[in-house]
Amino acid sequence: MYATEVRRIRSSINTGEWAAGRHPTSTRPAEWGSLRLSGEEGFCVTYYLLCWRRYFQFAGRARRAEFWYFLLVNVGVSFLLGATDALLGFVDNEGNGLLSSLYGLAVFFPSLAVGTRRLHDTGRSGWWQLLFLIPLVGLIVLLYWFALPGGTGGNMYGDDPKTSGPDNAA
Repeated sequence: MYATEVRRIRSSINTGEWAAGRHPTSTRPAEWGSLRLSGEEGFCVTYYLLCWRRYFQFAGRARRAEFWYFLLVNVGVSFLLGATDALLGFVDNEGNGLLSSLYGLAVFFPSLAVGTRRLHDTGRSGWWQLLFLIPLVGLIVLLYWFALPGGTGGNMYGDDPKTSGPDNAA
């Protein structure tokens, strides 16, 4: 169902209907609100919102684009919130900002969920994220696994997201 919605949105973007304001509201998922996508740059936001929509969904698989766009937007938001904390004086003696700390708490579960789904796409259990607890080596191994292409076809964690997920529309 979600893949059908994304297909309709991409179709309307490619034909220029969204830019001209001639888009039926029924083709946009409700959680996107009045968000307008224009060209490829909008898909970064699409994947970010998809991860928020799947806040506690640890089952299934996530494509590389979903994981990396979510990470990219999180880094950007964290940077902006950190700068805002510094400008407004919301930083304590240890350098922790109020806004960036609240955002870090809010994004904790979606990050775990998308990381688990990404590992599922490579055929690994989400528990492998505990490698983050091993300094440097764990981070390098996980980054390598996150960057690997997902397996083709279904695996024990679900169907191939390239053929059944939100990014399969042509």
